[in-house]
Amino acid sequence: MGRLADKNILITGGNSGIGLAAAQEFAREGARVAICGLNEGSLQAAKETLGAGSLAIRADVSNLPDLDTMFATIKREFGHLDGVFVNAGYSECRLFEEVTEQTFDKTALRTHRSSSISTNNLLTAGKEEPCPLQPKPSNHIRWTTLSGAR
Repeated sequence: MGRLADKNILITGGNSGIGLAAAQEFAREGARVAICGLNEGSLQAAKETLGAGSLAIRADVSNLPDLDTMFATIKREFGHLDGVFVNAGYSECRLFEEVTEQTFDKTALRTHRSSSISTNNLLTAGKEEPCPLQPKPSNHIRWTTLSGAR
C-alpha cells in the first residue's frame, strides 16, 4: 500500500500534461483518483492509465453547472475528497502584439477564475453542510501557469 491508500483525490485538468502526471503519481501511491477535463477522448485514455476505481469526468471548471455536476458525481462515487490538485488552465501562445482583450479574458477566466471557482464550489457543494466533500483535515494544491511568446 502506498502513502495515499484509502484517499480520494480530484485533479482538475487531469487528462494531460502536469495534471495527468500528478494523477498517475497519486494513483501509484494508492489513491482513488478523479480527473476532469474538456476532451472526452483524452479523458478516457487518461482514465485507462489510472486503474480501477478512477473517475474521468468531462467538465469545464469555469462553468458553474459543470462544476455542480462534477461534484455531485464525485460525492456519489467517492463520498468525499481528501485532496484536490487544482490544475486546469488555458493558454494561447501569441506574440505580445497579437494579444487582444478577448484572448486575455479567456485565458484569465479559464486559468485564474476557474481555480477560485472550483475551490469555492468544492467547499460549498450541496450547500447543506459547510464542506460536504472534504472532511477536515484535507489538502488543496493550486497550480497555475501562464505562457507567452515574444
